[in-house]
Amino acid sequence: PVIALAGFFLVVDGGQAVMVGALRGLGDIVLPSCMVVGGFWGISVPLAHRLAVVQGGGVEGIIWALIAGAGTATTLLLLRFRAMARRQVRPV
Repeated sequence: PVIALAGFFLVVDGGQAVMVGALRGLGDIVLPSCMVVGGFWGISVPLAHRLAVVQGGGVEGIIWALIAGAGTATTLLLLRFRAMARRQVRPV
């Protein structure tokens, strides 16, 4: 079961990497980095402690927490990309 969860995490994390690259291409660097850090430190770390240690989920709890953090970051990055892509392009 852990291998299947890790595979799912890789898909979610890959989406996050694509969105960070797309935002970097639009010139948006600082806020996406904060979103990724917030997803992992704000969601994954506390949730991993709860699922793995407090509830006794072990490695599976850690992987679920990583999926939740990466999924949150991916969703926030997608919303940021939608907002940035709607802006008017200024000539250089």
